[in-house]
Amino acid sequence: GYPSYSNTTADYKSGMIHPTSAFIVRKDVMNAIGQQDFTTPEGFVKGMQAIKEKFPNLTPFGFNDFTDNNSSLQSTVQDMLGVPITTKSDGYYDRDLDADYVKWLEAFREVHAAGNISDDSFADDADTFKEKVSTGQYGAIMMQNFVSTGTQLQTFASKNPDSAYEAVDGISSTEGREPTLSQSGLSGWSINYITKQTKNPAKAIQVFEYLLSDYGQMLTNFGIEGQTYTKSADGTVTWTEQANQVRLNETEKWQKEYRMGEFVLFGHDRYKALNKASYVDAVWQMQDWGQKYLTPQFKIENIAPDTGSAEARSLSAIQTNWSTTMVGMIRAGSQSDFDGILKKYKQFQKDNNIEQVNTIRSEKIKANVKKLTD
Repeated sequence: GYPSYSNTTADYKSGMIHPTSAFIVRKDVMNAIGQQDFTTPEGFVKGMQAIKEKFPNLTPFGFNDFTDNNSSLQSTVQDMLGVPITTKSDGYYDRDLDADYVKWLEAFREVHAAGNISDDSFADDADTFKEKVSTGQYGAIMMQNFVSTGTQLQTFASKNPDSAYEAVDGISSTEGREPTLSQSGLSGWSINYITKQTKNPAKAIQVFEYLLSDYGQMLTNFGIEGQTYTKSADGTVTWTEQANQVRLNETEKWQKEYRMGEFVLFGHDRYKALNKASYVDAVWQMQDWGQKYLTPQFKIENIAPDTGSAEARSLSAIQTNWSTTMVGMIRAGSQSDFDGILKKYKQFQKDNNIEQVNTIRSEKIKANVKKLTD
């Protein structure tokens, strides 16, 4: 198999891959509410209320949908807070129960209690979330992947340049930790296999080699030289005027007809980096904001218990329960209710063999560390 978007330590250091998460706020909102400190739980609660008072028709705080169980309120927030990925001895660290993270969930509860998180946000699917982004319905967003929502961000920015979303400092550690924004790691994003049943493996290998070649990568990322892009002597790429006009002004056509950089099965960001305009303009500032915080998480790749094992079933139940628990905590009517819901979750973990699950995770982390240091 070949993993797409597989990044090494060198890739992280090269500056050719970018973060994809940020806390973003509409520019007109920022200008209207004055100086706000979104970096502390207390300031965040006040800032959301300020948005509501100035923009009563907006949802002050939005976040990605819960299609994949945790929205952008779990690992994305944890990365913003710099929550550790392992213990100091390279054992498994339960980021969901980190005190700093729980403190921020308490702040989100206060924001919800004040009416500044819509209950619809917990039920919206990905398409609904993206539609709301494209029409600027959120004052601020904890954005999990602004690249995959780039079309919608650009649609809103093109129509409302003075209101476009921008990354700002917010949702920061109360313990002084720096953000550790993640990207895909050594195991990549998707894996393409040639199966044992392939009738002509040599032909399949040829397809792999073609798509991984410089020509194949240039074709899938930029199209046809002279028609959709030009290449300078130093290797950098520029869209042709015609292609760029479509990219900037006909976002939906660019996405659905041109499909540049969307053949992701063999993709890698090092090619996209040849042309900054591989990404819509609306996300450039967000990428620049988070670049210095990009941090590999190689140690915790593929550490879940083996599929089909009792521990894997336990982990699946725990993760599903956490998604419900987190929503319940944010929607809790009081701090005591919040604490009670969290206590029930901890008991659920114990009842579902969390210690054995974490033992397996720790063993796999140590195996990863050994591979990384050998």
